[in-house]
Amino acid sequence: MTTEKPAEQKPAAEQKPAVEQKPVEKKPTQKQPAAKADAAAAPAAGAQGAAAKPAAAGPTGLSAAEKAAKQALHRQARNRAVKTSVKTAVKIAGAAGPQDAAAIKNAIQSLDRAARKGIIHPNNAARRKSRLLRRLNAMSAKTAKPAAKSTKAPKAAKRATTTRKKASAKS
Repeated sequence: MTTEKPAEQKPAAEQKPAVEQKPVEKKPTQKQPAAKADAAAAPAAGAQGAAAKPAAAGPTGLSAAEKAAKQALHRQARNRAVKTSVKTAVKIAGAAGPQDAAAIKNAIQSLDRAARKGIIHPNNAARRKSRLLRRLNAMSAKTAKPAAKSTKAPKAAKRATTTRKKASAKS
């Protein structure tokens, strides 16, 4: 039997010697202290060819900045959904007539809930509720019958008569 070399192996003369790459050290910046720069530049022990985890990684494998960015994305999506539902509720309540108290109550509740959770500023919620109720009161005033004229004298005329009486009483 003849022994044949497998096709994968090349003769020793043709193989290129492996070149070791030295890790490039990063210079510390103002935001990154020198101690952290050395820790970030040092390769992880036992990570031959595998991607090394960051030095500040927690039990989840993410650094604090990566975790905060991930949480911010989740909050952004949730906040966008709540803001959209608040806008819709306010729009429905604005289009509703004065008789539709349920739509107005729903809009006020959604504004309060968004303000309580910190999605919108409390002053923003108060301003929007005020505008909504002002519009509601204006609509209900238009639909209400005009009040009968009162028989009371206007305050300015009433004051004038009382001052005359006081002046004549002094003399």
